[in-house]
Amino acid sequence: MIEDEKAIFYLNDDLQPLLVVDQMIHDKSMRGNIGFFVDVGTEAFFKDLKITYFD
Repeated sequence: MIEDEKAIFYLNDDLQPLLVVDQMIHDKSMRGNIGFFVDVGTEAFFKDLKITYFD
């Protein structure tokens, strides 16, 4: 969930969040892609990734 400057991320339908970011640096008018950065020279694999839009 991202609301204003706060973002809350969950993993595997857990009730407790995996990561909470209190001060996201973004403009409210931003729209578009979502990116994942793991690190230079590493690989990341995602399975059944779900991104839910709340209006």
